[in-house]
Amino acid sequence: HRVVCDGAEVVKKGRIKNILVSAEDRHAGRKYVTKVTQLESFSIDPAEFGNTLQRKYKCSSTVQKLPGKNETGKEVSFQGNLLDEICAYLEHDCGIHPKFVERQSRMKR
Repeated sequence: HRVVCDGAEVVKKGRIKNILVSAEDRHAGRKYVTKVTQLESFSIDPAEFGNTLQRKYKCSSTVQKLPGKNETGKEVSFQGNLLDEICAYLEHDCGIHPKFVERQSRMKR
């Protein structure tokens, strides 16, 4: 697949992977965590993405390697329920079409 980012074109082998944005509640619905994976397939640096949204939404963020031996990507975790905000940011600011963003909500409500 071919990705154009800031005028630079990046060509990668294989099919493009959708960005997965998932939100889940912790501690019986009082605290929330939003996780974003597969940013690398669109040439987005996970650490830079985490720092940018951390300042924009005033929340805590961490970047971790995905579990598993064969996984090479990273996962960005945000404190709070930012499912809608992150999907809107990916569409408007990063220019990623919504069909490439997969939303997943694991809320108990």
